[in-house]
Amino acid sequence: MAADDEASAADHVLRVALRHSECVGGEVLELEHGLERVRIDMNVEMPLDMKADGVSSSGVRTCESVVLKLPASWPWQSPGFYLREDFPRHFPHLMPFSMPPRPCLIDGDQDEFFLQFGLVDYGVFHLVDQLAVWLRKAAINDLIDPEQGWEPMLRRDYRDIVELDAEHARSLVDRKGGWAVWKGKYYRRGDPSGLLGVDAEAWLSSDGERTPLKTSEGDDTFTASPMRGDMCVGNTVVAIIWPDKNSDGSAFVHSTYMPEDVETLGHLRARAEEVGCARGLDAFLSNLERSFAGFVLPAPIPVAVILCARRPVHLIGTESDIELLPYVIDVRAEQGRQTLFVQGNDEPVSPAAHYQSISASLLRSLSGSPVQPPLVMLGCGSVGSKLALHAARSGQDIVCVSDKSGLRPHNMARHALGPSHVPSSKAEALAKELEGFG
Repeated sequence: MAADDEASAADHVLRVALRHSECVGGEVLELEHGLERVRIDMNVEMPLDMKADGVSSSGVRTCESVVLKLPASWPWQSPGFYLREDFPRHFPHLMPFSMPPRPCLIDGDQDEFFLQFGLVDYGVFHLVDQLAVWLRKAAINDLIDPEQGWEPMLRRDYRDIVELDAEHARSLVDRKGGWAVWKGKYYRRGDPSGLLGVDAEAWLSSDGERTPLKTSEGDDTFTASPMRGDMCVGNTVVAIIWPDKNSDGSAFVHSTYMPEDVETLGHLRARAEEVGCARGLDAFLSNLERSFAGFVLPAPIPVAVILCARRPVHLIGTESDIELLPYVIDVRAEQGRQTLFVQGNDEPVSPAAHYQSISASLLRSLSGSPVQPPLVMLGCGSVGSKLALHAARSGQDIVCVSDKSGLRPHNMARHALGPSHVPSSKAEALAKELEGFG
């Protein structure tokens, strides 16, 4: 694309933005890393007393300058919207770790929203309109609707994943405070000496089975088995930590929204203090340190920490007021170390996304299936195996399968199970497959 074409694209975006009633000015900025930028000045509606001060009580100015960056794939991708660098960070719907701050304008994929209108003008205008609404709500602290529920921290783009049953974790939470340790498994890929979330990524999962912290002879609580390339799998733990009660005996409630900005162990300790989990986190880390005394492993082991933050209202999409905040720490049990956390409070910590474990309730919600009575499957052949697996994928509870014959090579033409199950019993092989659906 020629330079004058690029300039005309930026000019065009600015002209479209200025058609919006709340866009009161702007200019085309210099290229940044070869990409076009446009600054638009947005009038922000707010109560008159705040407008007289020039800034709302939440820190939003009456006129906010926002930079739009056009991607290299423009116009097939939405522009990025960037607020001023000192814009307050205590709002929901701000992208984590983004500097300058980026507002989350759409409940979903912003590129899809932009492209759905078919014409660039419409897409840009509607995004500017979403920005005007976002700023107006931010000015009066109305980005969260209490009736709709608490908006969880944005964690969807993190590379590290913790998979567990959220309701099981929430069921541990009481008013007294505490912590528990679950057995877990992990898959780590990337540079063994690199940072999680940057040079490596980890997937941790747990079925919620409690375990003591120990690394005695023959114990398999922590294991590391290198695979091909830069991959490693093994056993680990997941710590669930919930808030202590207040001094008057009431439940500790954290009602201040903060974007996810934890990057170190010191940050994690501060976040735990904010949500009332400091005592539990310190206890877990101390016990983890003791459990590794004299223990050496050849590779880093990712350990998950889940802080359970009690919110003032239920979370959107749930009936619970407990928000799970997952983090992953690489434990390096190296020879001759003085501590697991050699960098102290500067030890890297990676925020993680949470994935709900496979369960009947999850599958029912995703497939839109109602709760049905349990099934007994008599016959596990080509038809029965398919029916059983489809029923399981819709969240149906299958309590028994029965078939006296075994799987043979010719069954692979029509049977739902694959060749690895030959020559197993059809019923036993199908039952084992169904176990994975929760």
